[in-house]
Amino acid sequence: MALAKESLDVGCRHFPDQAVPRAKRDVRSLMLRKFVYFTGALDFLVGAGSWAGALLNPQPGSFVALITLGTFLMMAAACLMWASADIQNRAPVIFWQGLVRLSAAGSVVYAVPAGLSENW
Repeated sequence: MALAKESLDVGCRHFPDQAVPRAKRDVRSLMLRKFVYFTGALDFLVGAGSWAGALLNPQPGSFVALITLGTFLMMAAACLMWASADIQNRAPVIFWQGLVRLSAAGSVVYAVPAGLSENW
């Protein structure tokens, strides 16, 4: 326990196999907060683009889907930007948004080579 007490005394948090200085943790935390915030902000742009595509060129087969997708992306953007302010307590929001993005990317990677997507 002497190692744990010494690492706490110099401003480090002790992990079983390593000690990470507080300054390095703060930099990592700041980078993660900025990354989460900016990916959320980009969701606003993609959501607005989805709305614009639906409103400027309304198609019966895709209008409702594009409006719904744009609304979902803007809601996700607001959630991510909100969660970036307190990552420690709002981590589940970030985790589930990451899971949604992973499933979306996986479906695109599967659907395009299989010929299940529409031609653009």
